[in-house]
Amino acid sequence: MLESLAESAGEAGEHVRDHLPKMLETFKVLLTESLERRAERNKRAGTDDFDEEEMQALEEEQEAEDDVFDQFAECVGSLLKSFHSAILPALEPLLGFIVPLLDKNRTPAERRIAICVFDDIFEHANDGGAALKYLDGFVVPCIAGCTDNDADVRQASVYGVGIMAEHCGQNFSPHVPSALTALASVIQAPGAREDENIYAFENAVAALGKMCEFQSSGLDANVILPSWLANLPITEDKVEARNVHAQLMRLLELNGSAIMGASFEHLPRVVSVLADVLPTSGLSAKLRLVEPDVAAKMKQFLVQMQTQIPQEALGKAWGVLSAEKQAALQAAMQG
Repeated sequence: MLESLAESAGEAGEHVRDHLPKMLETFKVLLTESLERRAERNKRAGTDDFDEEEMQALEEEQEAEDDVFDQFAECVGSLLKSFHSAILPALEPLLGFIVPLLDKNRTPAERRIAICVFDDIFEHANDGGAALKYLDGFVVPCIAGCTDNDADVRQASVYGVGIMAEHCGQNFSPHVPSALTALASVIQAPGAREDENIYAFENAVAALGKMCEFQSSGLDANVILPSWLANLPITEDKVEARNVHAQLMRLLELNGSAIMGASFEHLPRVVSVLADVLPTSGLSAKLRLVEPDVAAKMKQFLVQMQTQIPQEALGKAWGVLSAEKQAALQAAMQG
């Protein structure tokens, strides 16, 4: 049932307004029943005669219950994208089911779902600061989740850090130091780029960029920006890749010296990143690492730097590229 409600919320948008009261009441009933079943399973697991076969059955039931909350989170996300902060008063009673799932003693799946719900709230419903009342209750478990053992919890958490950095303004400022530490632990962790960790890693890099752009007063951009640049490009999470590479061009326009360095010592890395992503602009919308309009800005930057940057620095920048990359970049610039 929740799956069909999620589709309705996503596809109908404003047209679902008339059905909101019934939809929200359905959510409440389904979540109440789900939590009751969870409590019953926990009670069964605590009995003396609970065996391995029953444990397997319980785990399967738990996965089914997690699906219920996943679908609820998807529904909430769709509603928030459609109605923004206007939907928050109606969602308030339902958040009472979600807040307890942020507790560190809940299962990884439960914590991930709760974090995703609040990620959506801060991303889509903070117009006029409407979501700020949830900040104190969310920011600590979200930052803690960045170092969780579960990769999915880490990904949702680092994404949330980036969202709060972008949308919460100075209200997030007191949390900048702990957020930077948490993001660094994800980015610098052994095996961070391995398959199971890559999405958490890339979302952490994206969040670090948002910290630089939106929380610059609380950090040393001359230190953090080069660190961020060193971990580009983003290649696996295509949505985040397009966002991050667009951000790179914004930051080059706003604070190019902090990224490239006073002596252009980081220019080789900038050129290397552009060489990796610019040729993908002609791919399909789902596969490209940069949007065509951003690709145009990259081309303009590469042209302008020929006359605005010392030849010695240019030579070093081009010198780090293989002959194949140089050819691909030249072709992309002319395309």
